[in-house]
Amino acid sequence: MTPSVGRIVHYVSHGTPPREDGTQAYTSECRAAIVTETNTSDTVGLCVLNPTGQFFNRTVTHDEDEKRGGTWHWPERVEQEPTTNPGVVDVDPAPLAAYNQARRDGQS
Repeated sequence: MTPSVGRIVHYVSHGTPPREDGTQAYTSECRAAIVTETNTSDTVGLCVLNPTGQFFNRTVTHDEDEKRGGTWHWPERVEQEPTTNPGVVDVDPAPLAAYNQARRDGQS
């Protein structure tokens, strides 16, 4: 796949440097990013969307295999089981379809 401006990709954050005991305050994580420019087949500019803000990087290398910090890759496909969400209401589309047809026919 070829990246193009506006596509959603994943950026892998670097995380913070390891402490003396080997732990990190923040580990490397996938973040949503938007392609802002294409430079070469492996390098793009990104707007990375972090929970606490955005940052821009104009030369991010593609890494689909190791997914090292500071690189981008295509989002993984996730198969999801259908869930029941109490905040979502199933709506019968028939009344809306009838209304829209009546509008097209000039009846409302």
